[in-house]
Amino acid sequence: MNKSRQLLLNGKIYDCRAEETVLDALLRQHVDMPYSCRNQVCMSCIMRCLNGSPPPASQVNMKQTLRMQNNFLACGCYPECDLEIALPKESVVHQVSAEVVELNRLNSTVLELVVQCSVPLDYHAGQAVLLMNADLLGKRLPIASPTSAKGSGRYEVHVERIQGGFFSEWVHGQLRIGDKMTLCGVDGELFYVPGQGWKPMFLAGWNGGLGALMGILQDALENNHAGPLYLFHGVTRSAYLYFVDEINEIGRYYPNFRYIPCVEQDSAPNGCFTGTVCSAAKARLPGLANWTVYLCGPRERVQQMQRQAYLMGATLKDIYREITEI
Repeated sequence: MNKSRQLLLNGKIYDCRAEETVLDALLRQHVDMPYSCRNQVCMSCIMRCLNGSPPPASQVNMKQTLRMQNNFLACGCYPECDLEIALPKESVVHQVSAEVVELNRLNSTVLELVVQCSVPLDYHAGQAVLLMNADLLGKRLPIASPTSAKGSGRYEVHVERIQGGFFSEWVHGQLRIGDKMTLCGVDGELFYVPGQGWKPMFLAGWNGGLGALMGILQDALENNHAGPLYLFHGVTRSAYLYFVDEINEIGRYYPNFRYIPCVEQDSAPNGCFTGTVCSAAKARLPGLANWTVYLCGPRERVQQMQRQAYLMGATLKDIYREITEI
């Protein structure tokens, strides 16, 4: 029989009675908690454990990347010990100072920004980090560096220039090597999950969203991923493609890897698909049942491909995404 436990939330201690879930305990003590189905389906009551791993039964139906970050569903969590917990938006945020060491122009709209951090970040390639300048102007950007590089403290992100995007305009127009920045708040579900090396992977990025997928691809290859790996890069014009030669070189060494650049609005060069990523996926693949799907880019493009992936057989649990907003 479960014993009474203590829950530490936002600096306050709450008791959790025997045979009571975390959700029931918090609601009983008048904590304002989001919830709906109470049956570990709707995902409304997701929380994070800050002092270890939550009970496995509290992570049923959750994506593997969320499990790896010690997230759990409060409606299904019967504590086995005292827990320090937080809502995702209230999780502890660590700030790290960094210096800009490289600025590499990848095309007319995408800049590769490389920073050297004073303290290494704990991250997985593809997760997003908030970058801020001295005036606290900032933006969440996916990390393009492989997870194996996190001990070096040297990380890269791809910054797409977006009209009206204050941070991206500042990076492209004013940022210089040697400038200081602050990095904080690494989070996100978009990263490679080891232990599923047999499973086919579908990666699709639009414009600068390619950077996150390159980090995930490197993680997969470093983990000797044996299943098929398909990388789709969507752009409006062929001039916006980048890393084409480098990615094609990967295909020469790894026979399970396929690269499909997709150009929508002008004639595509040899080896490119003319049309959208959704069209290319339908044309190149019979289905996505039992595939893992990674999507990174503008909300409209990601949502379109998410719907298409679902119609092609992918389960929602196997679709991971990162929205790149202004």
